[in-house]
Amino acid sequence: MYKRKTSWPLVVVHLIGLLALLLSFFSGLRLAQDSLFALPMPQWLMPQGDVYFWHGIGALLWIFVLIGYAGFALFRNKPLSAVKSRHLIIQLIRVLTPLAVMSGTLLYLSPAWLSYLLLLEGHYYIALLMMLVVTLHVVVQIQAGLKRTWPIFLPQRATLLECLPMLGGVVVIVTCFLFYPAITPKLVSLRTTDNIVIDGLNNEWDRAEKTTLLVTQGANQATSVTVTAQSMHDDEVVYFLFQWPDAKADLMHLPLVKTAQGWQVEHQGFEVDDEITFYEDKFALMLSESARIGGAGSIHLGPAPLNGAPPSRSGRGYHYMKQGMVDVWQWKSVRLNHMSVLDDDHFGQPAPPCDFCPRYTAGYQTDPKEAGGYRMNWHWFKQEQVLPLRLPKQAAWQRLEQRDQFAISWWDTQPYSEHLDTYPIGTRLPSVLWMDSFEGDRADVQAKAHWQDGVWSLEIARNRDTGSKFDLPLVNGLYLWPATFDASQTRHSYSQQPWQLVMEQKG
Repeated sequence: MYKRKTSWPLVVVHLIGLLALLLSFFSGLRLAQDSLFALPMPQWLMPQGDVYFWHGIGALLWIFVLIGYAGFALFRNKPLSAVKSRHLIIQLIRVLTPLAVMSGTLLYLSPAWLSYLLLLEGHYYIALLMMLVVTLHVVVQIQAGLKRTWPIFLPQRATLLECLPMLGGVVVIVTCFLFYPAITPKLVSLRTTDNIVIDGLNNEWDRAEKTTLLVTQGANQATSVTVTAQSMHDDEVVYFLFQWPDAKADLMHLPLVKTAQGWQVEHQGFEVDDEITFYEDKFALMLSESARIGGAGSIHLGPAPLNGAPPSRSGRGYHYMKQGMVDVWQWKSVRLNHMSVLDDDHFGQPAPPCDFCPRYTAGYQTDPKEAGGYRMNWHWFKQEQVLPLRLPKQAAWQRLEQRDQFAISWWDTQPYSEHLDTYPIGTRLPSVLWMDSFEGDRADVQAKAHWQDGVWSLEIARNRDTGSKFDLPLVNGLYLWPATFDASQTRHSYSQQPWQLVMEQKG
């Protein structure tokens, strides 16, 4: 009878390696679905929900496995390389495992000297190849017979030296879990007494320290974007300047077009919350007290990640928090830039389903407002045909004819009626109706952007503490997560790491 002695630390490493493979592979399949190179996979094969968290746990387990195997090979009496080293499958596993761990680590750190998208594609195919090789390894072991294979998982006594690698692996992954926020890039806020004018120009920012962050996997030009950030503050207000490249300022927003059948909305995906053509440029900043992977735990992926809630119309998932809240600022080039304000929102616990709401947004909610803002120029959106809410007054129509504009003041319009609808087929109308500026909690953040020479510059100002339960105070140590939208509704770029705000103290 075949006999094999397997020390219990190696059995533990084997089993944890199997768990790491399953966690990281299947969660990775879900994460890869937004990538252009990802192979189509059936939905039942991919988990839903807080997938980033489980992918991160899988990564930590792989670190433990690598340390365990390396230490076992170093300390055992019989070198690990002497066991089955002649088998090509074993050799491939030994090569692919560190490659997967290293490429995943680099994806998280996103150093400027490498191509993130190329590395992401490489990491994806390494994972597929590794799963194939491990499956072949299992098949080969089963073919060898259970009597030969089963003893691999029967633990035997181990020496103290054989136990040390497992202890070292535990220490390393606990250290990574506890101290990874410390390696996040810092955004240093300069203390100033200058009067900062929020006009979207960068002429007042020469003294402030610059820092950059790579954001990726958005639509159009936002597949890979380097965002530059600067900050200043005084006793009451914190100021930010964000800049990012964009070859063209996209100021189109779902125009209404008259056809022979009536008015329609020009779009290519708006009905499933995934418009990437007839849409405006946007920028978002999420503020959190945690650097937890997956946007501080706010990202939940999949077509139906929330039990009891409507499925995600885009099939990509929802933003919400299981507990607590994160602050979210959204600048919108068409709807809000002229008001010198951005949309002050938050991600909280999922809202109850609403039968009459046009779109279920789970935990993504706007802060309360007393008045102002904007609204869309139709009663109810229908893909085939819409009825405009209002039509331009004569003087306003003459101004619209002189330039292609996708928003108009409410006060320059009048209620829609058939006898006023004398526009010829092919006429375009703005889809956005500007009201007065926001009043209330939703207007807490000033913002103004300016596009020039292929770069957006966005200046932001907000009080350190607004006193609102929907806002986080701007304090030392706060985490900031940027996202760019290039002519897209929801497909924004994002970063695996946030900035951490460092406030320069008085004196």
